[in-house]
Amino acid sequence: MPAAMKLAIGCIVVFFGFAALIAVVLGVGGLWLKDQADAVVAGVEARTEAQQEASRMLERLEEEHPFRVPADGRIDPASAERFLEATRLAWREIEPVAARMHEVSERNRAGEARLGDVLEGARASGLLIDSRLHIARALEEVGMSLGEYVWTGGALQNARRDANAPAAYRGSREAGDPVMRANIELARRHAPQLDAMESDGGEPSPAIVLGLAQAWSLGRPSASEFIP
Repeated sequence: MPAAMKLAIGCIVVFFGFAALIAVVLGVGGLWLKDQADAVVAGVEARTEAQQEASRMLERLEEEHPFRVPADGRIDPASAERFLEATRLAWREIEPVAARMHEVSERNRAGEARLGDVLEGARASGLLIDSRLHIARALEEVGMSLGEYVWTGGALQNARRDANAPAAYRGSREAGDPVMRANIELARRHAPQLDAMESDGGEPSPAIVLGLAQAWSLGRPSASEFIP
C-alpha cells in the first residue's frame, strides 16, 4: 500500500476514533457536551450534499479528461505540472484541518488531552470528509481526472525515490531504461515539491492529499486501477 495512502487512512481512522470517544464521553458528560456533540454530528450529516457534488464532479472529469496509463510508464511533463498544482490547491484547504488533527493527536499521545480535544478532534475529522470535494475542485481547476492524478502522483514519487537511491543501485537499471531516466529527470526538476510530500510521520505534509485521493479512488473502480 502506498505510504501516502497509509497516512490518509490513518487520518480517517482517527475520525472514527473520535466518534467512539464522543459516544463514551456522552455517557458522563452532561447536556452541554451532548449539544456540542450533536453539532458535530449535524455538521457531518450536512456534508452529504457536498459529497454528492464531489461525485458528480469526479464523474464529469473522467468523461472530459479521459486517461489511460502510458504503456511505457513515461510520465507526461504536463501531467506532472497539473498534479503539483492540484496538490497545492487542495492542500491549501486541507492543511489547516490536518494540522488541527495532528495537534490534538499529539496531546493525546503525550497524555495531555483535554475534554474539549475530543470534540475539537471530531470537528476537524468531520471536516476531513470535505477533502474529497476540495480535491475534486482542485482537479476541476487544472483539468485532470482522479485517475490521472493518482497515477501521476504515484509515478512521480516512485521516480523521486529512484533518483534518491544510491547510484550503485540504480546505475545499470537507469542506463538501460530510457523511460526510467526520463522519469527521474522529471522528478528532479520538481524535487522541492516532491520532497515536501515525503512524510516521516511527523508534521502533516501535502502527501496527505495524494493519500486521500488514493483512498477515495478505492470506491471508484475506474480510478483505483491507476494506483501504481
